[in-house]
Amino acid sequence: MNPSLKIFLAIIGGLVTGVAFIMLIQKLGHAVVPPPSDLDFNDKEALHAFMKNAPASAMLFVIASYAIGSFFGGIAAAMICPEKRERVGLSVGAILLLAGLVNFIMIPHQLWVAIVGLLGFIPAAWLGQKIAPTEPG
Repeated sequence: MNPSLKIFLAIIGGLVTGVAFIMLIQKLGHAVVPPPSDLDFNDKEALHAFMKNAPASAMLFVIASYAIGSFFGGIAAAMICPEKRERVGLSVGAILLLAGLVNFIMIPHQLWVAIVGLLGFIPAAWLGQKIAPTEPG
């Protein structure tokens, strides 16, 4: 396979894996710490007001989802392209970091959540690619 194509597919595979884990952890967070039943997620003002005062327990799921998603995204990317494991793993972490930054800009969170959340992407992806198995099976 063309090496550039393999790198591209590894990054895409890592992103799909990472986003799936982020969604799964955040869905779990909503089940454990449900948002108010009357919160309209389409009402920007109501959503912003809720996020400013959301309980720390709910915000910990957001932070955990970003780190866990980045971790497993790094693993997936490194498993697809073990020859360039660090490059693809950190690329997944960097892209997820940018997506997280856009999310924090579009939906303002408490400052501590944004800082801790953004600081987790790259180290988690690095750790994921580092521990990913290099041999099949």
